[in-house]
Amino acid sequence: MNEYMIPAVAKAVDRMPQIPPAGISMAIPNESAANTMRTSVPPPTPDDIHKWRKSAIHAPGTISKHPGYAEDTDHLRVPVYGKSSDEGMGVADLMNTAPKSHLIERALEKKEAIYKSSKLEPLGAPMKRGHELPPELVSGQAAFGKGTPHNYLGLATKTLLAPVEPPEALSEDVREQYKKSHASYAPGEQRRRDYQWNSTNGELDPSVFRFGKPGDATEHNAIYYALHPKEDPYVPAEPKIIAKALEDFKEMSVEELGKPRPVGHG
Repeated sequence: MNEYMIPAVAKAVDRMPQIPPAGISMAIPNESAANTMRTSVPPPTPDDIHKWRKSAIHAPGTISKHPGYAEDTDHLRVPVYGKSSDEGMGVADLMNTAPKSHLIERALEKKEAIYKSSKLEPLGAPMKRGHELPPELVSGQAAFGKGTPHNYLGLATKTLLAPVEPPEALSEDVREQYKKSHASYAPGEQRRRDYQWNSTNGELDPSVFRFGKPGDATEHNAIYYALHPKEDPYVPAEPKIIAKALEDFKEMSVEELGKPRPVGHG
């Protein structure tokens, strides 16, 4: 103790008594380093929540069940399909199904002959539906379909779809039909759609009507001026804003033809 009657070494004070101290405690049994490092097993997921987890639906080796009927047990009372066998069948018996000889094959066919599917649709033959064809079709004297008229007999399909007769030999009605079906217009012919154009002045004829405003017949380079409107002398130029000092300088320095030169007297 010092002169102030205070201990020279302060005692340790546990300021968090709710946290257990580190190290071995004899109060807790089996408190080893392995148990300290090993985490505790988490509690299992409740059954009402477990069916909604992907790990349960897609678990390896298990049947994937929808959560809606995961807890449905009515299917357990339904017997399994098929016939149960006491001895069972091995993998070799399931894979080796082909008959070994002709006699075994005939015996297998005799066993399967009692089934209705084998009677209606035998192996290697079409299914027998009980239809009866006319005698002329069975004998081959007649064929399916409708006969072709004699005037078209022997013509190819291409000739029927695209006749080779010249356009001059066709009538006006036939040519109009070819325009609608094959878009067969004459070279240089204007494609007309028979529109009815009306205006405030009455009906318009598309063959002679032209859009736009008629221009002067004596105008030259009309197309050039239409593409370059800024060079057209008849088009008013856009106004330009310049400084007044520049205009005053030009007025004093430039002499106009036929006018006296300004000397600055106003």
